[in-house]
Amino acid sequence: MLQFAYPFQTKETVKPLLCAKGEATEVVPALSKMGYDAVELLIRNPAEAELDAVIALITASSMEVASFGTGPMVADDQLSFSALDDSVRMEAINRTIQLINWAHEVGSSVSIGKLRGQINESHPNQCWDFMRDSFLKVLEVADKKKVPLLIEPQNRMHMNNLNDTHETLSFIEEFTSSSLGIMLDNLHMEAEPIKLSVARLINDAQKKLGFFHLTDSERRIPGEGIFDIQVILKTLSHLPHPPVISFEIKQQNDQFMTAKRAITYVKSFMKN
Repeated sequence: MLQFAYPFQTKETVKPLLCAKGEATEVVPALSKMGYDAVELLIRNPAEAELDAVIALITASSMEVASFGTGPMVADDQLSFSALDDSVRMEAINRTIQLINWAHEVGSSVSIGKLRGQINESHPNQCWDFMRDSFLKVLEVADKKKVPLLIEPQNRMHMNNLNDTHETLSFIEEFTSSSLGIMLDNLHMEAEPIKLSVARLINDAQKKLGFFHLTDSERRIPGEGIFDIQVILKTLSHLPHPPVISFEIKQQNDQFMTAKRAITYVKSFMKN
């Protein structure tokens, strides 16, 4: 049985992302009433996010924390694993380790998308070395805590590295870590330079797949664009260990309506 989460930015975040934002006491119970199984928490700074209270509210609403997202660390504070500035890089590592500790407490994963950083064209080798070293530092904790740390491939319009599924899987294989895995987003998968079907890529990545972002074309609500969402859901449901599915979609100026339409569509497909 597939499980569905909705992304929610904690209170210390600033820039609105493709998720719900506001008072947790209002948003979290609303998501539970809509039928969501879990919440994906997008964090800027774990020390300021009041995670004790947010997680308690999620649990009280009969949901789980599906994953901790690190996008706001980049959007708000420009942190990255490959930054040439040592202080920026170490802050990214330290906040990620804090999230790994929280993920251990609630049994969830931590996702790394843009936080891995862009490769500076003037210092490419140094940036790659910094990125790998940063992953080694956070993986030392993730492996001890048995917390999945998931890298998200993003297309070339967003990142200049790890742009496709197989490239990212090859990068993961460089590390002797049982914790390092992959999360996938079907919008990025559709834009991969080597044109393979999303279903094929899901199956190729299944042994390392720990989380999934679902969206329709142009970040629309699933079922309202041109992507074959039903094939994606069917493929995921047939995996031996299906990942939790969250939605990275435009909020249409009404986050509750958007969240409701998204869960209604996927639940109707599952019933059929």
